[in-house]
Amino acid sequence: MSSPVLFFDLAYQNFLASKRQEIQAFYKIAGSTVSIIFAEKELMDALTPALEHLEVTSQEPSDLTICVWDSPHVEFPWSPYSLKSRGEVDDYNTEQIYTVLDIHTKVLHLFDKKRNLALYWIKNRSQLPWWIGGSPLQLIFHWWFRCREVQLTHAAAVGYPKGGVLLAGKSGSGKSTTALSCMKAGMSYVSEDYCLLSELWVHSIYNSAKIGEKTLHWFPELEQHLENPHRAKGDKGFLFHHKFQPEKILLACPLKAVLTLKIEEGKDSWLEPIAPEEAIGPLSISTMWQLTHTGPTVFNHLKRVTLALPCYRLHLGADLEQAPRWIEKIL
Repeated sequence: MSSPVLFFDLAYQNFLASKRQEIQAFYKIAGSTVSIIFAEKELMDALTPALEHLEVTSQEPSDLTICVWDSPHVEFPWSPYSLKSRGEVDDYNTEQIYTVLDIHTKVLHLFDKKRNLALYWIKNRSQLPWWIGGSPLQLIFHWWFRCREVQLTHAAAVGYPKGGVLLAGKSGSGKSTTALSCMKAGMSYVSEDYCLLSELWVHSIYNSAKIGEKTLHWFPELEQHLENPHRAKGDKGFLFHHKFQPEKILLACPLKAVLTLKIEEGKDSWLEPIAPEEAIGPLSISTMWQLTHTGPTVFNHLKRVTLALPCYRLHLGADLEQAPRWIEKIL
């Protein structure tokens, strides 16, 4: 077994040897400059549309560099029994080096905290699932931004430059539908699924949206913008707002409230104040479940947000025009 640092260095050498061409793009994310270097253009085309609203022409040094490549014939130096439930590799994770093999995508994520360098090693690009392009490089962003006290969070956010609200809840709780309803009512979009929380500010990271069939029925005008119109049965449709309505994307705003969502069977929506303790669960559980290397640091960050802001439960009825009205009253 090689040491984590030595394995990281060997992986980086593999990236350098695999480059067919070097394509570099820069992104300004939550105030930091992120450089992504791709071994070939096809990988850039597959992984960057969700980030295009944050792309910049940068002349300043990068705060974080991410290297992306594929190498289908590589064998990793550990047995399947070394993988934990969320892909952490035994003996290859330290305070400096994080190593996770995603069991669904077969992508190896490596992060060197000391060097601000991350590696995204794709085993077989043809086997990447359709949804990977909607929230690319998720684990790497989580690890690095957490070092800067900025938390990648599973939540939607909408509002205006003067202030917005965080929409918390597990998958299927109505975040996407509510965010789309708010956009239709004239609000701006910060996020639909993941955002970055810095103190009491929310920052955009992805401009994508994943939309189920029921939601598409309510917003048929979005059908023409789907990236996967011939998707398999059961797959959600997904789109990139930056491609057809970039003016509706808000890069950041101060937060005014946290809303947890609950779908009701009736027509009407309503809003009730709740204690911060009731909001921290919906905000933190799904975030911590979907990410690795979380623990008390992540929970405490999200807890501070809920304690500092008014918290509400938004009961979502069938009339989609009502939810934005309740949110407008908060703002």
